[in-house]
Amino acid sequence: MDWEIVTAISEIIGAAGIIATLIYLSIQVRDNTKASQAASRLIITQDYRKTLCHHLDLNNASAYREGHWDYPNMTYEDNILFSTMLTDDALLFQGVLAQFESGQLEKKTYDSYLTWFACLTSTPGGTAWWIDTGKVVFLPHMISVVEERFAIGGLYDIRQLAQFQRRSADSTS
Repeated sequence: MDWEIVTAISEIIGAAGIIATLIYLSIQVRDNTKASQAASRLIITQDYRKTLCHHLDLNNASAYREGHWDYPNMTYEDNILFSTMLTDDALLFQGVLAQFESGQLEKKTYDSYLTWFACLTSTPGGTAWWIDTGKVVFLPHMISVVEERFAIGGLYDIRQLAQFQRRSADSTS
């Protein structure tokens, strides 16, 4: 057998082995990315559920609802509750943004949280809080991302949702 033929066959087998290894590694990376994204979604969901638990206290829920309508023109206590709860929402979104930018979260999930946070901060009270607190406290990059979403427009007025609607004086008695 000619050594040139043996060498050529060896190179072909080696190249096939390298290609098979690369295919295997790409499948592993894809599967790992999917698992990482699923874990990120789970963590975000758990964090969001924790922030929602604050709304089970009716004083908190009332302050949060009223804050979207009339922050900062509320009692001091209600201002604190609203501001703290919206800060929790902002911190949740900041984590979502970090996970998205590190590739641990897919775009459609990220876009949903970005839009929801932009809706929260586009109400009259949310906008006042954003100017008062959000733009002062949060990372400049996060601020620019949120403001770019404001500029796109088409945000839903969450005050139309049942939990954000004001009750008339007749229905509270």
